[in-house]
Amino acid sequence: MQKKYIALAVAALASGTAFAQSSVVFGGIVDMGYSYKSSHTDSAVSARSAIDQGGQDGSRLFWTATEDLGNGLSVSAKQEIRIAADYRGSVGIDSSVLTLAGKSWGAIRAGNYGSVSDDINGFSETGMGWGNGVFDMISNGTNYNVVGYVSPNMGGFQAKVNYATNDKNADDAPGNSNLNIRAYGVNGTYVANGLKLGASYQKRAAATGAQSVSLDTVSQEGYKQVEWMLSGGYTFGQFSVGAGYDREKNYTAASVYGADYTRTAWRVNGGFAITPNDQVSLSYMRLKYKGDDLVGKANGFGASYSHMLSKRTNVYASYGKVDQNDDTAGYVGYESMFKVGMRHQF
Repeated sequence: MQKKYIALAVAALASGTAFAQSSVVFGGIVDMGYSYKSSHTDSAVSARSAIDQGGQDGSRLFWTATEDLGNGLSVSAKQEIRIAADYRGSVGIDSSVLTLAGKSWGAIRAGNYGSVSDDINGFSETGMGWGNGVFDMISNGTNYNVVGYVSPNMGGFQAKVNYATNDKNADDAPGNSNLNIRAYGVNGTYVANGLKLGASYQKRAAATGAQSVSLDTVSQEGYKQVEWMLSGGYTFGQFSVGAGYDREKNYTAASVYGADYTRTAWRVNGGFAITPNDQVSLSYMRLKYKGDDLVGKANGFGASYSHMLSKRTNVYASYGKVDQNDDTAGYVGYESMFKVGMRHQF
């Protein structure tokens, strides 16, 4: 992605004080195309044909400011803004993070940004859109208000630790279902020589003595969610393969699956570069919910094609189809979807 740099201060002197060099990077993505969706799990919903955004990636804007503090230290601030390119006036902050980094000891981050599972989810991807899987591997929100540590890269290995004193968007408003939800997570990754491997563990739970705030129909007290993920991929020549597994256990959470339930999801992906600018990808994925009252199962496949018009612009097409044992198997939405569009990165 091409990035535009703006120098804010370059070795300036004021009253005998030297200011460190800083820079700001602006960038973004705009993704627009046509989609046709049919066979909704709700029989009252008809097929939908529309010009939509986000067929491959959600449209967004971002900026990053970096300053060299000297002695191997640097500080950076990044903010990402989601935009709905097909809907006027729909803008929202997606993530915001402030980082203090050292060359020898790693980095400390604070803000609202992706979870440790979200960090490795893409390791098993080989294509785009439904070419990576017709379901989301992660069912819960991926951003938290956290402080975290990132280790130095040690021969391809890196570790991250996150801790959140409040779930994302938590505030002091009465009835806020995210109030007093704590979260922590850890992951380890290895990336080298075309190989990407990652493992993560995270837990969300109500703090001790948390007030009784409704989570669906269940008191927040006693709420707990535990998730772990394995994800990996390998590229060799023109071929790429990937596989991922995610298991999430929910305790004292209201659902059609009973008070407690387990969600598992796995996928396998394969891709082939026909030319340096053309890639085709296939995926197969299974999803299972198991609770006290019901076992729900769903599976699906996806296919995608992408052609690079330049380093920053590509056109794409994708198709996906979902099958499930009933409409409560964990997937709600259209069961067949075709998309074609163009994505530009700047």
